[in-house]
Amino acid sequence: MSILNIHSSLTDRAKNLGFVLDDSLSLYHQITQMVRTMNFELNRLQRMKRFLPSNQLKICVCAFILSRLDYCNSLLVGLPDKKVDKLQKVQNRAARMILGISRHKKTNEKNMLRTLHWNRNKIAPFSFNTLNSQSPSQLQELVVPYSPICQLRSSEIQLLKFP
Repeated sequence: MSILNIHSSLTDRAKNLGFVLDDSLSLYHQITQMVRTMNFELNRLQRMKRFLPSNQLKICVCAFILSRLDYCNSLLVGLPDKKVDKLQKVQNRAARMILGISRHKKTNEKNMLRTLHWNRNKIAPFSFNTLNSQSPSQLQELVVPYSPICQLRSSEIQLLKFP
C-alpha cells in the first residue's frame, strides 16, 4: 500500500501500550503472550520459593503475576470462557504455589482465591465510579441505572440496564 509515495504494508496485529490487538479482536496473541510470560515468571518463583518467607513470596507473585493479569483486564470482558480459562489456570497455579497446595490435590479454586483475597471483578467498581459522576460524560451515557416501572424487590438493588 502506498500513501504519499510512502510504501507500507498492513499487519494482522498491533501493539499499543503493551497490549496486542489483532485484526479480528480475538485477543489470541495477547492471551498467549500473557500466559507464556506469567508461566515463565511462576517457574522462576517456584525455584526461589524455598528461599523466601511466605509473605515475601506472596508479594513477588502479586508483583510479577497479578500485575500482568490486572493490566488492561477490562478489555478481556466478554471473551469466551475458553480464552479466559487460560488466564484463570495461571492464577490458580500462583495461588496453589503461595498456599503450598499440590497441583494433584483436589481443591475448590474459588475458596483458594477467596483465602488470598484475589477477586478478579473490576467491572463493578468501574461501573460504580461511572454512576457517581467520577468518569467522562461519554462513559456516563453508556451506563444507565435500571429503574422498574412498578415497585419491585429489585428496586432497592442498584442494577444497570443493558444497552
